[in-house]
Amino acid sequence: MTKKQKKVLYRILVSAALMIVLGFLPVKGILRFLLYLVPYLIIGHDILRKAYSRFNLNNDDYQGFINRNLWVKDYALFMTIKGINNGNPLSMWDDQYKFRENNTIQYVEKMYKNEISFWIFIQYEFYNQWYKLKKYANDKGIKIIGDIPIYVPYDSVEIWVMPEMFMVNERLEMTFVSGAPADSFSPNGQIWGSPLYNYEKMRNNNYKWWTDRILNSLKVFDLIRLDHFIGFSSFFGTT
Repeated sequence: MTKKQKKVLYRILVSAALMIVLGFLPVKGILRFLLYLVPYLIIGHDILRKAYSRFNLNNDDYQGFINRNLWVKDYALFMTIKGINNGNPLSMWDDQYKFRENNTIQYVEKMYKNEISFWIFIQYEFYNQWYKLKKYANDKGIKIIGDIPIYVPYDSVEIWVMPEMFMVNERLEMTFVSGAPADSFSPNGQIWGSPLYNYEKMRNNNYKWWTDRILNSLKVFDLIRLDHFIGFSSFFGTT
């Protein structure tokens, strides 16, 4: 799988076929993309923008989704600013974006309102489709198990919005990086590249970051697997 395909894989989780049924996409010019997997991977982003252009943002259900999921605005803003910074990771953003300067954020929210709404639309559509799929599986007596990785990537909205919950300095640079010590499986040890959690800060608010993450996952899945649970009792980090 190419790097470019990896970047758009998540978009496959939004069904273009279902969006045709809902009227967000025209049948003509779209069905041919559904017949071939690789071309769809490459142009998936264009399909989503076409669907978005036909979507009513004043939809009560859409507005309700935003009100119920306060995280989605930060996520959409993060993805919009990532685009402004040419898709570069958080570490390479200009300072006014990296450190969420008020004037800059207000400017982006005003001038890129449509782009922000586009990223919210993707999440809205995914969750709508996912819950339909989950209900179908549950009605057939099938339960869905979801995986929660112990760490989040450095280049993520979590680091950008809540850096105090992670081992990063005032420049948002990682002070400790997750990994594993040398053993028989990996003689040189492993570096995973994710920041460690600042558990002292998390303890001060009763681990709300983690409880929110787990509670949200339990809405999406019937059962969850913590990968790996041992990370809550012991972990390894390097500088």
